[in-house]
Amino acid sequence: MLHLITPETVKNQRVFVRADLNVPTKNGAILDDFRLKSLLPTLMILIKANAATILATHWGNPTPESPDPALSTQHLVAWFEQHQIPVTFAATLDQAAQLQAPGHIILLENLRFFAGEKKQDATFAHQLAALADYYVTDAFGVLHRSDTSVSLLPLQFALDHRLIGLLIAREIGQLDKLTSHPTQPFMLVLGGAKLDDKVPLITTFLEKPAAQRITSCMVGGLTALAFIKASGHNTGSVHLEAATVTHAATIMERALHKAVRIDIPSDVMIIEGELGATPTICASDAIPATATVVDIGPATIRQYLYNLTSAKTVFANGTMGIFEYPAYQQGTRAILQAIGAIKGYSVLGGGDTAAAADSCGLAASFGFVSSGGGATLAYLGSSHPFEQLPGLKALIFS
Repeated sequence: MLHLITPETVKNQRVFVRADLNVPTKNGAILDDFRLKSLLPTLMILIKANAATILATHWGNPTPESPDPALSTQHLVAWFEQHQIPVTFAATLDQAAQLQAPGHIILLENLRFFAGEKKQDATFAHQLAALADYYVTDAFGVLHRSDTSVSLLPLQFALDHRLIGLLIAREIGQLDKLTSHPTQPFMLVLGGAKLDDKVPLITTFLEKPAAQRITSCMVGGLTALAFIKASGHNTGSVHLEAATVTHAATIMERALHKAVRIDIPSDVMIIEGELGATPTICASDAIPATATVVDIGPATIRQYLYNLTSAKTVFANGTMGIFEYPAYQQGTRAILQAIGAIKGYSVLGGGDTAAAADSCGLAASFGFVSSGGGATLAYLGSSHPFEQLPGLKALIFS
């Protein structure tokens, strides 16, 4: 059983909050503050409850041996102050303990600057636990990870002192709509760089009872190349692992058995040479060996848009092309617009997908935008997420 944070529970208590504030930056500027904003409702509960709060997150992937000063959470203080949430930065655990006070938020240094965070270190978990009487996680984006602050730290607290924040409660409630009672037709739109990350998701939804099963899955990006390769065609300059191609072939075979349509691009946009070059249209069964696929083609866009006109439930994850380059954004923009316009329930699976929707001004068009990327895929792709995701398992098992 999950315990939701309430003002009464944390009133005047010492609280450790594990957040996911792993935001993208460029030249020191925050490019997307979605995760920061998503945490604010939980922080407001703590402030109003006069809790003495330690707020902790990882940021990027630095090592304790060579911590990157650009990834110090001290750089996040200004953002909180701009949003009328005063926080005080603490570089060490001792400093955090000294500064801790009722009604105040102490922002701890990047957890990955500490040697014990990535090592499932029981000593580090004990040191963090000494700072608080309650543990609150609102870090949906890392529930699939085994970092010390995610999987071991909760175990230092009694079950009823392990709480979830409002963000996680909303994530689970919205994602469960996809797993329990999706309105049909239910479609997946999957792109991005890695098919392997999405295999459990596709497999799970293929094997569900008919009422909960997907009716189709449209693929783009590098994910689509695995299906093109499994169909016996060349995929240009991109190298694909044999296991990835095998995954694609297995999915197509299972989908055929379950009467689920896997839509593979009939045409793609390619370039010859460096990224940034002007793309040309190419049939997906005739990709030159030296070409790089950068987007889905116009015929594929038309087909996918037609498919989506009948959708009542859509889950999308990953972009249709190399979205970092404006010349290769057409497919992603068109598909996101179509998903946002469906007369039904749509969910974006966080990460690059959410960032693309935001840059297109479309984020408000969707039923729900998840704060997770890999965590969203892991949650939806798990047959028993409360047993299989370390961050959830740690909340309900002794």
